Amino acid sequence: MNFDHNPTTPLESVKFLGILVDNHLTFIDHVENSVKKCNSKLLLMRQLRKVVMNQIGLKTFYCTNIRSILTYASSVFYNFLSKTCKWRLEHVQASATKIIDPDLEYHERLKVFDLPTLSDFINTASESVFKKISRNEKHPLFNRILINQARVTSCLNTVYHPPKCRTQKRFNSFFPSYMSKFNQPF
Repeated sequence: MNFDHNPTTPLESVKFLGILVDNHLTFIDHVENSVKKCNSKLLLMRQLRKVVMNQIGLKTFYCTNIRSILTYASSVFYNFLSKTCKWRLEHVQASATKIIDPDLEYHERLKVFDLPTLSDFINTASESVFKKISRNEKHPLFNRILINQARVTSCLNTVYHPPKCRTQKRFNSFFPSYMSKFNQPF
């Protein structure tokens, strides 16, 4: 057998289900790869604008071909991203909306095209995923959600019992962060 890498050397990052996961969970490689893919789609979008595609068509192109790349599996990695990486993703959306209408400022374009910021879109989608999992006991990930059944904490009328996290990075992962966020009274 001929291997391309030495099996005793740890990899810096690995692609798993379409996400580049690095050994420090920064997801920088994934963001860079996504931005690179989107930049080629932005070039195509510019060319579509030149052939007089209307704004509705360009918005549809953006939502289906570019935003889908930016937000693929974002529930998994978005909370781990640095502000710079989040800004890089948001910048792609800003560039796409600028292609559609270059005369308006970014937030004005979002209002006109009825688009949320990428951060708001991802947070809404992640909340929806968490609610879907928490309401379906047959969902494969339902056992990751800890329902509050302890007497001490049930006095506080909380729904979920998030695990204790020793690090902020662990707390930022999907289940602990959304259990804390949705820990509303019964």
